[in-house]
Amino acid sequence: MKQILNKSVFSMTMAGVYFLLIGFAIAAATFIENDFGTASAQKVVYKSWWFELIILLFCLTLIWNIFRFKLYRWSKIPVFLFHFSGILIIVGAGITRYISYEGLMPIREGSSSNVIYSDQTYLSVVMEDESSMYTEDFKVLFGSLGKNRFNKTLDFKDRKVNIELLEFYPNAVYELEKADSGPAYFTLNYGGMRGMEKAYLAEAKILNIGGLNFGFNTLGEIDVDLRYVGDSILLQSRLPFKTLSMDTQETDSLPAEVWFPVETRKLYTFKDETAIVFGEFLPKGKLVPVSQSRKTESSGMNAVKLKVTAGDDSHEVVLMGNKGMIGEDKDLRLGDYSISLSYGSRLIQLPFEIKLKDFQLERYPGSNSASSYASEVMLIDEEKDIYMDYRIYMNHVLNHRGFRFFQSSYDQDELGTILSVNHDYWGTFLTYVGYFILALGMLLTVFAKRTRLRKLSQKISEYRKQRIGLAVFILLSLFSQGVFGQKTMTSDKVIPEAHAEKFGRILVQDQMGRKKPVNTLSGELLRKLYGKDEYDGQNSDQVLLSMTINPEAWADKPMIKIGHEELKVMLKTEKFASFNDFFNKEDGSYILGKYIEEANRTPAATQTKFQKDVIKVDERVSIMYMIFNGNLLKIFPKQGDTNNKWYTPVEAAGIDFGEEPNLLVHNFMQWYIGNINKAFESKDWKDADLSLEGLDAYQRAFGKDLIPAESKIKAELLYNKINIFGKLISWYGLVGFILLIFLIIQVFKPTINLRWPVNIGIALIILGFIAHTFGLGLRWHISGHAPWSNGYESVIYISWATVLAGLIYARKSPISLAATSIMGAWILIVSMMSWADPQITNLVPVLKSYWLTIHVSVIAASYGFFAIASLIALINLLLMILRNKKSGSDRVILTIRELSAVIESALIIGLFLLTIGTFLGGVWANESWGRYWGWDAKESWSMVSIMVYSFIAHMRMIPSMKSLFAFNFAAFIGFATILMTYFGVNFYLSGLHSYAAGDPVPIPTWVFVTTIVAILIGFFAWLRQNPEDKMS
Repeated sequence: MKQILNKSVFSMTMAGVYFLLIGFAIAAATFIENDFGTASAQKVVYKSWWFELIILLFCLTLIWNIFRFKLYRWSKIPVFLFHFSGILIIVGAGITRYISYEGLMPIREGSSSNVIYSDQTYLSVVMEDESSMYTEDFKVLFGSLGKNRFNKTLDFKDRKVNIELLEFYPNAVYELEKADSGPAYFTLNYGGMRGMEKAYLAEAKILNIGGLNFGFNTLGEIDVDLRYVGDSILLQSRLPFKTLSMDTQETDSLPAEVWFPVETRKLYTFKDETAIVFGEFLPKGKLVPVSQSRKTESSGMNAVKLKVTAGDDSHEVVLMGNKGMIGEDKDLRLGDYSISLSYGSRLIQLPFEIKLKDFQLERYPGSNSASSYASEVMLIDEEKDIYMDYRIYMNHVLNHRGFRFFQSSYDQDELGTILSVNHDYWGTFLTYVGYFILALGMLLTVFAKRTRLRKLSQKISEYRKQRIGLAVFILLSLFSQGVFGQKTMTSDKVIPEAHAEKFGRILVQDQMGRKKPVNTLSGELLRKLYGKDEYDGQNSDQVLLSMTINPEAWADKPMIKIGHEELKVMLKTEKFASFNDFFNKEDGSYILGKYIEEANRTPAATQTKFQKDVIKVDERVSIMYMIFNGNLLKIFPKQGDTNNKWYTPVEAAGIDFGEEPNLLVHNFMQWYIGNINKAFESKDWKDADLSLEGLDAYQRAFGKDLIPAESKIKAELLYNKINIFGKLISWYGLVGFILLIFLIIQVFKPTINLRWPVNIGIALIILGFIAHTFGLGLRWHISGHAPWSNGYESVIYISWATVLAGLIYARKSPISLAATSIMGAWILIVSMMSWADPQITNLVPVLKSYWLTIHVSVIAASYGFFAIASLIALINLLLMILRNKKSGSDRVILTIRELSAVIESALIIGLFLLTIGTFLGGVWANESWGRYWGWDAKESWSMVSIMVYSFIAHMRMIPSMKSLFAFNFAAFIGFATILMTYFGVNFYLSGLHSYAAGDPVPIPTWVFVTTIVAILIGFFAWLRQNPEDKMS
């Protein structure tokens, strides 16, 4: 029996299968969640019986192999810790899944609460007669994908009641339909929080809209009374109201307590704030649920249609609800007893109360962006005699009696808070212990003597000693060289560079509230408009200042970048268009007007390439218009401004800054422009310089509390000037390419001594790496936070980590350094693409944590090691294709073995970093959102990558997967999971880590091309492989 299990369920082959099945299942679930909602992904995958069975078999395999391979022996303790930690993490996750619970606690200021709304959805049933009551809550999970089932027969005092689910409506709303029988309905259209909304008022009912009670043929506390009399609808209001004819635009004021006929083409305004348009009227109607989309939304409503049967009595009922809310109750009468049904969250009572004393929202100065938000609460536990004040804010948790309270969200009026509540002590504890043991095992693997990493290091040295030379033939992509514009000045009035430099030092407040030099803003704007740092020989400061003081001259300059050929034809231009080119010379109409309207109406998922380009070009036109109007230069701080907003010259003209400041602020632009014009004539820029000195002094006097330190201003100006990451592209690429050529020459001509050129190449890469490190440090100093908080920063950091990985292997494998130098250059090229915004921005509240420095740096560093492994694996596959007996096959196979050892070593280190970084992210998530794992797309794809690379690391132990070809091909294509984790999640899937809205997005063409090329390389390498070449 033991041998059968060793060769079947618990074999290494099946362990590999479990790795891949878990990875593929999670990957599929992220796309299901993106298109159909979280509930569908949980129902079909995460909480399905088959997925949990795979996890269970995987856990049992870990336990089995601990004893099978005697991993508990001291010599194998690091490997034992890996397997044991995996068991603990799975057990902890099981406790979280089946025993623990979480939910939301909304509280208004001045109020207390001791209940939470469960994160799970329930179908609640209450049956009662005159003498007794029966209640039960059934946990349900319905989704828009797969079969939804619910069929329960309940026994209430020997009465059998069957409740059966007929249909589930995701993202549902009620719509009005005609009916043969039923009450009369009136449709009321009103302006709500989501734009124009509809409400349906049934006869004999009351509906509250905007704080007013609308009644239809009913009595009670009614503000607006509607009556159905004969064929007419009459209206009477308790207060005077106004009407506006939508056809004639005529207005009228009508008195209270007088009956008027209702007209459908009029806007009725009550209390000067509640506006109603009366829509369709049906003498007999019914409300039916309609699904707006198949994707369930956490903020929307879902509906379930149930059939309730008791003997011969049967009823159909529709319930609206969702998690995070208590659904509507529907009451039915079945003979001598009643039944009440609801669908939504269940209220969970806590043994203590939380009182919200004050909710506080802080914004970045001059911006509506939240800097932080916090809840000042009082913990009231009468049983424990505890009355404690506490401040809950992002990454700062209240912990009491096994419950943890997190700042989750807040009410739109900023008078209420929403706390996330988690009750999962043992699940979290065991999982954290598993994380610690896993990290300990990885640490021992790095430093212990008898580990796989040490053996790989020895093998790399052995292979280098054995081989006589190295036969390498590599097809590399070429670097395109930038073409610099000539330094000719086409304008007679060019701002001198010396004065423009002084202008660039002036501080400006951006749209996010950050204070930065004008030099930073001008560079961002010129790159956005023109795609370069200079225009017609003028730097960005010269261009921005000149455009500001002389917009007429610049309106005809072709500097707006155009990409799409159809746009070029439409604008009658080539690569660039002027501002005036976008306006019809006959009537002044905007040429792109109708196209931009159509593009904005089209969902992002179905926008054509033309529409996307129209949106981009329209943005550039808008930016140029704002420059001409001075709406981007927020240079005037106002003392005492509650939001610390800085104002543009146009805005400042209508604002009182105080008696003394008014003199400068209201007249500055007139003085400054006058001094510039005078300087053009006299060639003396002293007065213009003095104008800027006066503005600088004003900013420091009235905005001193918010101005960055002088060291940060100088650092940002230096950062802008040296453009370190742009220059490193050619540095890394050129040096890496030349170093690779020298190494190839050394292989084919081993008698030529190229030691010094190779060492110089390595030294130059090290020099570039030092400059790269300096650039990251400089950006860190300027922003005040770790430079990996957005897409651009993470890419330049991954490039840094990739080169670092090459330096680690440089001593034993110089080719690794050359490869990673080239890879580092290509990654930096990616950072220059349009999606990666190099702008330094403020942090969102959740990122204001030390975890940003730890978690993201570790995760991103792992990508560098996976990148080097993938690139070297590609080199090995090419070697397999090109090798032959005449070209030193023995040397080639030794080279492949050496590089394969480098690959495996890099994969192990990358896997360590990715695993630790992912679980550190879980700890951060637990501090921020109240759960250490939520199947968010980013964390899910990180787990997919862990599963895939764990499989690759174990391939040498699977008999059918031990070939060098299989290992190298897997290492090569495995990097696709990293690309998906970074790019795919960020831009194509919805989630907490992504920039996408979750709409299905077409797969880019380059993905198909790359996939085909990878398959072809793999196919030809497979044809040329030697089956006897195995991993050792």
